Amino acid sequence: MKEIGNISLFLSQSTEYKQYFFNEFKFACAVFELLALFALYLYISRILMRKNKLQFNQHIFIKLPLIAFILILSSCSNTHWSEASREPAGIATDPSTQEAVIEFYAADAFSWRGWFAVHTWFALKSQNEDEYTVYEVVGWGVENGRPAIRSFKTKTPDRYWYGSKPDKFLSITGSKADVLIPQILAAIDKYPHKNTYTLVPGPNSNTFPAWIGLQVPELELDMPFRAIGSGYANE
Repeated sequence: MKEIGNISLFLSQSTEYKQYFFNEFKFACAVFELLALFALYLYISRILMRKNKLQFNQHIFIKLPLIAFILILSSCSNTHWSEASREPAGIATDPSTQEAVIEFYAADAFSWRGWFAVHTWFALKSQNEDEYTVYEVVGWGVENGRPAIRSFKTKTPDRYWYGSKPDKFLSITGSKADVLIPQILAAIDKYPHKNTYTLVPGPNSNTFPAWIGLQVPELELDMPFRAIGSGYANE
């Protein structure tokens, strides 16, 4: 009984330690994001001061509201990705349909990046299949040798992007989708940045769908305004 009590105590303490380090990690992420945003702000401020020849006493009135904005922004961005929602948004075409389906989605990027940019991906379902294959580019692990293009099968291609509800900005069904899916698959094989990811200016998650749209013009793909990196597809 004493041994069982010791094991229970150890497990309890381990859980507490894990929670403690997890909370510390979230705090460190928030501080890091704050410092990164503040550094960006100082860089922009320096450019403005040189351009307009503003004195420090005058410039402080510009600094104060921007610093406040950065603080608010950072306070909203400290949710760990593992806690963020990945539930279906309920906007995908029912996969039980026998028709072929092509759908493109966009959702705010994770954390503070979502204030400025979206993450985009697309899903394909061939005729008579009951699942979609989702294709997207992500940067996680690319520096360690993982490919930038990720794909997986699912009945719910419209899942939240780590807390952000997606919008469907293109949907094609029926015979047109049936004709275009082989062309899209061929374009995926030819994507020139399969093992490369650069947040800005690209290639990133938005470069990939934009490049597919250029290779298959019949999609008539119009990328979202905040799809930063989509312009890199023209490079």
